[in-house]
Amino acid sequence: KHCVVGEACDVTGIMGRDINAWDRIAIKSDTCSGPFQEGFPEATGAITSGIVLFKSRKPEDRNCMDIVAEEMEGVVSNWGCRRIDVDTGTFRMCFCTPREGTTCDEAVHFSFDIGTLHLLGPNKNQWRRCASGHRCEIAEIEGYGLQNGDNLLILDACRTPQKLPTTGYMTIKGVEGLTLEAPVVSYEKISNFYGMWMDMPSGSVFMFDEPITPVAGKYRMCWCRPSASARACGNTDDFAMDMGELSIVAPSTSYHRQCYQGQRCTIQFPEWDDGDTVWILNRCPEMPKLGRFRYDVPYEGTELDYLVEGWPLLGRSLPAEAGGQISWGSEAVWLPVGRYLMCWCMGSGMWPLHRRCEKVHDFWIPTGDLEILGPVPGQNFSATAGHPVVISDYTSFGLEEGDGLAVVPFGESCKGPLEAVLNASARSEFPQGGLLTTDMEPYFARKLDTLMNYSVDFSAKQAPVIQNGGYFSLCIVPAQSGTGTAVGGTYGGYVFRGCGTEQEARAACAPRYLPMPKTQYSQMALELAVRKARAAGELAEPCGHGIWLGGRWDGTENRWEWEDSTQITAGPIGKSDGSPLIIPSRPFMNWEAGQPSGAPHDLEPLMYMEVQGGKWHDSQPNRYRLGIVCKESEPLPTGTLLLEGPYAGHNFTVPAGRPLQVRGLLGIGLRDSDHLVALERGESCGSPHGATALGGEGLSIPSSVHDGSEFSWPGEALAVGGVYALCWCRKKESLTDCRHPEDFLVPVGSIFLQGPLLEQRFVCRSGERCVLQLAWPEGVTPI
Repeated sequence: KHCVVGEACDVTGIMGRDINAWDRIAIKSDTCSGPFQEGFPEATGAITSGIVLFKSRKPEDRNCMDIVAEEMEGVVSNWGCRRIDVDTGTFRMCFCTPREGTTCDEAVHFSFDIGTLHLLGPNKNQWRRCASGHRCEIAEIEGYGLQNGDNLLILDACRTPQKLPTTGYMTIKGVEGLTLEAPVVSYEKISNFYGMWMDMPSGSVFMFDEPITPVAGKYRMCWCRPSASARACGNTDDFAMDMGELSIVAPSTSYHRQCYQGQRCTIQFPEWDDGDTVWILNRCPEMPKLGRFRYDVPYEGTELDYLVEGWPLLGRSLPAEAGGQISWGSEAVWLPVGRYLMCWCMGSGMWPLHRRCEKVHDFWIPTGDLEILGPVPGQNFSATAGHPVVISDYTSFGLEEGDGLAVVPFGESCKGPLEAVLNASARSEFPQGGLLTTDMEPYFARKLDTLMNYSVDFSAKQAPVIQNGGYFSLCIVPAQSGTGTAVGGTYGGYVFRGCGTEQEARAACAPRYLPMPKTQYSQMALELAVRKARAAGELAEPCGHGIWLGGRWDGTENRWEWEDSTQITAGPIGKSDGSPLIIPSRPFMNWEAGQPSGAPHDLEPLMYMEVQGGKWHDSQPNRYRLGIVCKESEPLPTGTLLLEGPYAGHNFTVPAGRPLQVRGLLGIGLRDSDHLVALERGESCGSPHGATALGGEGLSIPSSVHDGSEFSWPGEALAVGGVYALCWCRKKESLTDCRHPEDFLVPVGSIFLQGPLLEQRFVCRSGERCVLQLAWPEGVTPI
């Protein structure tokens, strides 16, 4: 016998000797020695009588198609003509007769196999997805005995007409924007979206020719076969077979995600499903358009017209996994900073066989921008020694208020741990330990040859730079390091940001990573950072049990891996004995004894580290709220700073009693109109005590040569011989006019004045030879 799911099942006409209306059959799954098959109408279970001729209260009724709802109580045959709600396949028809003294109401009574019942139609619990505003193709429907011409109606609940809109057809009333007035008819060809069709199994494909426009949500896919339906599927009530969920998503076109230049890129889309994919393209291709004869119009251009050169994996991400995690593998992204277009392909819930999300033209849905954060390289700035330093219009992508700009001695690298860079910036002897900050919010500045960039001014506030002229390197230091606007305690290269679920942790750290202790040394460093953080009051209860790690079970690759796609295991692993795995040829692991405990690993795919002991554990999603710890972003090189001013260490020797002159001052960017001051012996730059006896109250006449290398003082040098500090100053409106000794902050070196002590007194007698023995200051050689 053959029946169709969702319809009444006709099993009358059973042939045999001495069979009558009291004999019965029951449906079982594999053999007649087994239990009843579930899913047949509850009034009779899997048992029905009236298996020879159709039996109802009205003699003129010949089969279930003649029966209306109010007549079903009087129907004996075919399970009362009620609809069959069983998964498709083949089943056993098992016979029982009460004439043998049995009651024919228990499974054991039906032991005689009289044949096969074929239940035709789609399987239950199938799941598909489509995007609102785009073409929808529900392909590869699985089932038994599917046929071209089968119908599909999308409803909130099968058999129940939609409540809205209140107008329209009353016989067929499906979801508006999908199947409002008519069902979709199946066929056996499927579009490959390249102007061609592919042959598929009969009845396995439903396509909406025009873009669908329903409200995003979850709907039911309700199926009907016209040849088996009393009304030829002409009424909503005929669509009784619920074959699964159709999820309609409304893809956002305004996602904003960020990654750092020079680092691996991993981003999160919690609302996405596994298999969804992103491709970074110059532009997203146009949506497929239906042309003549139902063929799709082929796309124009080639793949090369869309690609952004330089992206890992040619710009196409790995399929989403583990709750919407997207990455481009382990290769770092070194493209210029800026914004890049993300084009989306829905890789799950539809098109499972003909390999969606593998070609550029599958990615026709723009979904937002991905920012590559980092400084614009090669920026050059200048400042003046002795003045406050201001880096104006510094340009970068992804600047945040509170980011820092570290000034390090020229030639020292910006790469490496933040602590090393900050130590180098302290050696630069700039104010604030060499870390320039900003109090303003970064603003957009469009450059003619680049994408939109952020600009901002960095400074050391009003503190002057007491440093000699020279070149310095600039390193951008992200705010999350704790050096600018504090956003969390920072210890040992990690930022502690409270507690939350694993998804909240990834969102809080993005675009930075969660901890990934890949070696025993990085494990030790993480444990040390945790101890320091706890001592400072971080990781308080109720989230102090553990911290989330940036690792998880990847069901697609069938292995444990870090979120930058670095392998932890080559496949499933057994429970650990609690000893760390430290083998040079294999990845480091530090599982607690009995971990990972999930079997299979998909049951507990997340990873966290226990605070006490540092051991790793697996975890179910949404089970714990643990400490959120982010890897600190490393500083990046961004350019140079030229500090105009004199070099240090000059030593000039001049005679006393003559006008004071200095020639040969060296430095960077020296100019005419620069000034020098000579200070009283023992004084240092910034002192108000000028050496007035050297002329001009110690203040030089402004340099009159273009390179600022020569200076002179008014009057004569009538000071005692010795060493006088020499300091430099440059006028700047509203800052300094270089009129007072305390304005001179930049040390140049010293003047060695050759002259005797002053105010010496001698007595000579008339008529006698007079010899004067001048006294000279200690360290001054008579000339």
